[in-house]
Amino acid sequence: MNKLFNINKVFDKIVFFSMLFTSLFIANKEVYSGNLYLKTFNYSNLTIVSDKKNHHHSLKFEHITIIGPYVNASIGKTPTTAAYMKILSSKDDKIIKLFSPLAKKIEIHTSLVNKAGLVKMKKLNDLIIKKNKPLILESGGHHIMVMGLKSPLMQGDTFPLKIYLESGIEINLNLDSVNSLRKKQHSHH
Repeated sequence: MNKLFNINKVFDKIVFFSMLFTSLFIANKEVYSGNLYLKTFNYSNLTIVSDKKNHHHSLKFEHITIIGPYVNASIGKTPTTAAYMKILSSKDDKIIKLFSPLAKKIEIHTSLVNKAGLVKMKKLNDLIIKKNKPLILESGGHHIMVMGLKSPLMQGDTFPLKIYLESGIEINLNLDSVNSLRKKQHSHH
């Protein structure tokens, strides 16, 4: 009887690990289609899709998709930089707060040209994300202003950013820090 009990325990473990392996295999898959090579990984209600060829990736969390997020590397010891991305939503929502443990203050800004032709930045209290309309955070438009960096961001560093939405979703991102001059030279948008 004891041997039969041990065989059942072993069988249960085999079934458990087989199911675990199968679910991980299904959740983590790579797809090659023409010149587009995508890697997807699903975890709970977060989906990550990475286009290795163009170095773009998107994060999907509930009704929000964030495409190509990055932050500019610091220029010298300047304590200020900016973050950019494209945000899509399947329903109306609003960015109401931003946070990073690596900066004193993070704000949403927009760039405006005044009557004299000078570009001025204006702080926004929130930023509406319209259903099925891309919100593009880019240089010269809406962007995330990072102020009071605790230390300079070097190319290749990771910058944690938390986005709070009116719907109650909190999105945690780890933005790649890129050389802003190189990013502009290689931008395809």
